[in-house]
Amino acid sequence: GFTDLSKLSKLARPMLGSGGRIYALKGEDAMEEITPELEKQFHITCKPYCLPVVDAQRVMVVLELLLNS
Repeated sequence: GFTDLSKLSKLARPMLGSGGRIYALKGEDAMEEITPELEKQFHITCKPYCLPVVDAQRVMVVLELLLNS
């Protein structure tokens, strides 16, 4: 789908300046979407959090464009 990290990064990358960031709110399986190709282009940070009330685990993924890509 559209929310796949690889597809999202391909669409957003042309609009990013040096060190630009993409923020994505993902399900708990977010780490499975991180590919070697993404790791070559971005510094990737994953911050887990829990949705209140429903007690569901989620991950905020931050893709920061590397200066040399």
